[in-house]
Amino acid sequence: MKENDEIKELFAGFNPPVGDSRNFMNRLSRNLDTIDLIKKHNIAVRRVNRMAAVIAVIAGFAAGVAATMLLPVLKAAVGTVEAPGISFFLMSVPDLVQTGLWLLVGVVSVLVTLCAYDVSAGLLKVRQK
Repeated sequence: MKENDEIKELFAGFNPPVGDSRNFMNRLSRNLDTIDLIKKHNIAVRRVNRMAAVIAVIAGFAAGVAATMLLPVLKAAVGTVEAPGISFFLMSVPDLVQTGLWLLVGVVSVLVTLCAYDVSAGLLKVRQK
């Protein structure tokens, strides 16, 4: 019982300010409108990023295919250069040339993909506004 009396005394002096319910509803309505605006913005950004990713994948794939189709031409052009008979990592010069060309194809594909993503995301964001 003594604990109950102490709790009653503690809360006896507590008189929280009661605000106007109209102000509360206005503030709540503004906050809910802000939340809806943020949700719509997030959905739009997600849509732009997905579309930019799809465009980038297609561009990277096309660049990889084009560079792979050019590989025999590049190999023939580089093959005309006379190279000394050395080996590096147990690979002969023609194998090193082919490995280097494949690495070049990969780097070109990745760079085209990244550039296509940046350009398409920028253009889609401008178009959205």
